[in-house]
Amino acid sequence: MEEYQQRVIEEKIQLDEKLLRLHNFLSSDKLKDLDLDDQNLLVEQEHAMKIYSIILWNRINRFGVK
Repeated sequence: MEEYQQRVIEEKIQLDEKLLRLHNFLSSDKLKDLDLDDQNLLVEQEHAMKIYSIILWNRINRFGVK
């Protein structure tokens, strides 16, 4: 496996960990403590992170490494 491929895999792992923490926050009562604009921005951020995670997954699949 190439070094850059390992970096992409590590990046996806880290992103997915952050995405899980954000999802858990958005599902908690703590979200209500924020104003509506900040809540909406966090929802948009979660969406963007999901798309980014899918892109990384597709790149990893193209590596052809099992």
